[in-house]
Amino acid sequence: MEKSRGMILKAGCDAIHTLGNLKREEDSHVFVVEDDESHFKGNFLDGYGFIDIKFNKEDVRELSDSEYSE
Repeated sequence: MEKSRGMILKAGCDAIHTLGNLKREEDSHVFVVEDDESHFKGNFLDGYGFIDIKFNKEDVRELSDSEYSE
């Protein structure tokens, strides 16, 4: 991965942490810091501060132009 970046985790998709699945009912902003073949790794931009959460690559999308300005 080239650099850390903000992305969107789609609603209802898995967010795997050592304490369990942290999936959310709505689309959520995530900050991705690394990746492997099938997962991004990072954290939610809001919430309780969990780090090193794994997100399936197919469940995460790039921010749209309008989301960059929010």
